[in-house]
Amino acid sequence: MKTVICLLLFHYMRTVYLVTVHNVTGGTYQKNKQLDSFVMLAFPHMGPQMCMKECLMHTNCNAVNFDKNNYICQLLQANYPGDALESSDGIFFSERDLWKKDFDACWPNTCPPDTKCYVLYPDERFCHTYASPCDDYNDECQNGGICRNMANGYGCRCATGYYGEYCESTPCTSSPCVHGNCEVSGSGYTCNCLDGYYGDTCQNTPCTPKPCLNSGTCSIAGSSYTCNCPTGYSGTTCQNDPCHSQPCNNSGSCTVSGSGYTCSCTAGFQGTLCEVPVAV
Repeated sequence: MKTVICLLLFHYMRTVYLVTVHNVTGGTYQKNKQLDSFVMLAFPHMGPQMCMKECLMHTNCNAVNFDKNNYICQLLQANYPGDALESSDGIFFSERDLWKKDFDACWPNTCPPDTKCYVLYPDERFCHTYASPCDDYNDECQNGGICRNMANGYGCRCATGYYGEYCESTPCTSSPCVHGNCEVSGSGYTCNCLDGYYGDTCQNTPCTPKPCLNSGTCSIAGSSYTCNCPTGYSGTTCQNDPCHSQPCNNSGSCTVSGSGYTCSCTAGFQGTLCEVPVAV
């Protein structure tokens, strides 16, 4: 029974409020400006005069943003210069104090905070306590996101670096650390690299500096690397060529030849390694 009475009362209030016309005059809108402020409530399908009238009837409203392109009205709790006034194409801004409406039971509006004034027949004031979508869903916004009332519900305004419908995605969500663990740091992230890896995103491996010489192939081995050397080469980084062992005797000169070597012998010696004296 109480529900039926409340619904009838609401329908009666809404009907009387909508058909009662009172002029709203005195103020102007700033073109292509919007105030970045807390949005108390937002309404679709509303013109600029009705937008300001809604502000005058809500006790906490100090200013409005009117979206001319989409006919959306935003009621703002704070007003410039307390918040930032920004350039925005198609948005119009105005302050409540610049406007007034025809005198009636709701004007001047003396309802308590957090209420909207309705004029009931014949000229009675009714102060209705309202709730915004963010009153019910403010906890939905994660990671410091701020709930913003919108014309068709609410949205989350995410802190810098966070994103997603509920700001659920962090700077680490995209897994930016290639070979390491991501840690959120303010509005960004830092990568704690695995041993042997380095770089802003741990993108560099132990093989990145190309440690293997002489066309050796680098392979990652744990936090380090190993070099697979071509035939004839040796050493940790394949730094030793076939002449490294100084195979040529008797001051012969060693020259790398493919995967082997050749010896150029000094006078008086011959042989593959210059090991044979020349007979006199």
